[in-house]
Amino acid sequence: MTGLDQSETDFLVIGSGCAGLTAALRASSGGLSVTIIEKAELAGGASAMSGGGVWIPANHHARAGGLTDSQEEALQYLRATAPSGWHNSEDLLWRRFVATAPAMLEFVEQNTPLHFALTDEPDPMAEYPGGKRVGRMVSPVSSAARSWGLTRERSAPRPSRISSPIKRCSRSIPITTPCEPASGFFPICCGGGSPIPSAKETRSSPGC
Repeated sequence: MTGLDQSETDFLVIGSGCAGLTAALRASSGGLSVTIIEKAELAGGASAMSGGGVWIPANHHARAGGLTDSQEEALQYLRATAPSGWHNSEDLLWRRFVATAPAMLEFVEQNTPLHFALTDEPDPMAEYPGGKRVGRMVSPVSSAARSWGLTRERSAPRPSRISSPIKRCSRSIPITTPCEPASGFFPICCGGGSPIPSAKETRSSPGC
């Protein structure tokens, strides 16, 4: 990262896909200073290309829609569809995932302008034990996704957009405006220890 001003951060995230941004959100909400770096010109990574869809079994949207699901069924599905022998090394991770993924989805909705909705997509191998025909795939509602730059059209490279000098954000703000790159990576947001902005603040906040 030659050419960038030296700085300190409590929590460094490399890559701005769904996983990285969620980790950054959790760290920031806990009072840590956070820096996210991204090699692409706009934030989102592969998650932006996919529209931000995520597989969350036993989520609150399915429950509100009257769909039945459980951690046990999700775990049964993962074990049934995984390649032979994978459970020997992955079962602990699977159990942790089905136990915490629903709470993660609620946390993201409660602390950002993003809101998710069920899609009509089934589990990829819904015929296997524990599989569901609907209720586990959720995607961001379009208006909320646009406010955070998580749409396909914003994921297309536009080198001319990189024009602003590197700045340090004084608070956690949405990841929408890239800063000047250096050696292939650039910080797209630095901040922490302050409340996540509301949807109204998101639309009016400047970039980094």
